Amino acid sequence: MKRAKLCLPLIIVCLVLLSACAAPQAATTEEMAEDVTVVYLGIGDSWVPDNEWVGLIEEGSGVDMDYQFVPNPEYEEKRNVLMAAGDYPDVIRINPTSRQFKQYLNDGLLIPIDEYLDKYPTVRDAFPAEVWENNRQADGMIYHIPRITGNLPRCLHYRTDWLEKLGMEEPATLAEFRTFLERVRDEDPGNIGDPLIPFVPNRLDSITWSMEPFLSAFGVDHLAWVPSPDDPSQLVFANTLPALKDGLQWMRELFADGLMDQTFMVATDRGLFKFYAGNTAVTTDWPRFKHFRLEAIRNAHPDANADTGYICSLTGPTGIASGPMVVPNAQSTGTALTIAATAAEADAFFRVVNWQYTEGWDLMTVGVEGITYDVVDGVPVTRGRDAILNDNPQYDLYSRDYLFKNEPPAYFDYRRDNVKWIDVPDDMMSYVQGVLKDALEEKRHINYLVDRDDATILNDLGALQSLANEFAARVVLNPDLDIEAEWESYLAALEANNLAGVTEAVNALNDIETINAMAAAIMSPDDELE
Repeated sequence: MKRAKLCLPLIIVCLVLLSACAAPQAATTEEMAEDVTVVYLGIGDSWVPDNEWVGLIEEGSGVDMDYQFVPNPEYEEKRNVLMAAGDYPDVIRINPTSRQFKQYLNDGLLIPIDEYLDKYPTVRDAFPAEVWENNRQADGMIYHIPRITGNLPRCLHYRTDWLEKLGMEEPATLAEFRTFLERVRDEDPGNIGDPLIPFVPNRLDSITWSMEPFLSAFGVDHLAWVPSPDDPSQLVFANTLPALKDGLQWMRELFADGLMDQTFMVATDRGLFKFYAGNTAVTTDWPRFKHFRLEAIRNAHPDANADTGYICSLTGPTGIASGPMVVPNAQSTGTALTIAATAAEADAFFRVVNWQYTEGWDLMTVGVEGITYDVVDGVPVTRGRDAILNDNPQYDLYSRDYLFKNEPPAYFDYRRDNVKWIDVPDDMMSYVQGVLKDALEEKRHINYLVDRDDATILNDLGALQSLANEFAARVVLNPDLDIEAEWESYLAALEANNLAGVTEAVNALNDIETINAMAAAIMSPDDELE
């Protein structure tokens, strides 16, 4: 990392005097010709530094990149420590709706990117104008390249071949789903032996990935803000609803009866890899990636005739249907430039992004012919990750994906003319498109916390979410814990962390009818799926 450049005293003085970040002067031709290295701090759970992708990107873009990746659970702390110490990277991954983003902005640690968007219109035009305007700050400037991941509903991804061997229909209720898991545990339809895991969360260290599909069937959308059952005109924190106790009890029994991975909240590896290995019946997943998951399972068990499907809604004991959580106009963890970046370094980073959107698009989406994909009848057909790891591990697709975190919305479109999905069989394409359409139009649940730009929300929401996650984990992992006895103290802890103030701010900023209209407008995947 590096300290903010002392060779730019005028900029630093302006920052101090104005308490706002001034844009660096445009890079001169001479500066552009200089060799610059851009320091990029990002999130990478399985990053392998010795890979071929960095060199290919540097060769194609003409920019030297110093990529420094930190595992997801440690990333925010690492970034915050570096920023507090003044040991700034040039580029950081950050969510523009987070408290840390606002703090960095207020402290003058980020630089505006408007002039680079004008210089590189391909980058600007890759995102809708409304997205850029939504990212414009109070001073009229933009400080962030967004990451709009598209409509990516999370559903239950399950082994349809195992369900068929058990002679069962696709579960439609929580009770039927539990029966499926019980029969997998007791009858082992895949002849897996040990370890056989009925349900494994995609991310074992995440409450959300574990509970979201189930708690919403009790009327509790985990960590969401929803219309109050008592007054539908007011938003409340879903994790304060009494039905949470019933949902957590259901999850506790799932865990206690061995129907859920026993390393939940202990292991840090991804449960998805156990699904890849063919050892589990169900995980939580995005439907778009069916062909990748299925290929891995079939490679692990070539004689099993494996197949998979998705369940995006289960009906709970009181008749409530669960559904994937969506936040209209949501943004993920995009990219910002810090004051450590000189004009030449900022320009160099935009050259990398511009290259990835243009000449480097094929490299960033399908990779290298003969190594990560083959051309069959004129169509690029991607090889599975397992095959790549076996033959060319330095081309691991996960490492490449970490280098492309400014993906434009088009990157995620699930349609035949997107090179990412061009090799998906027609029947699978049709099935997944149907799942996506149903999930986003019929099954979706809305988190009404769309606008967070309030000091109370930014300062106190994180504490409320942490308390909710801690309470949920304690209930599920401790069979002797008295939920009723702990409930009042849990609510008191939320109140002590300004639940009332955050609730007031959330309601002031987020109009329910407006958000419903927004969801109806942007959550329909019709154009995307044709």
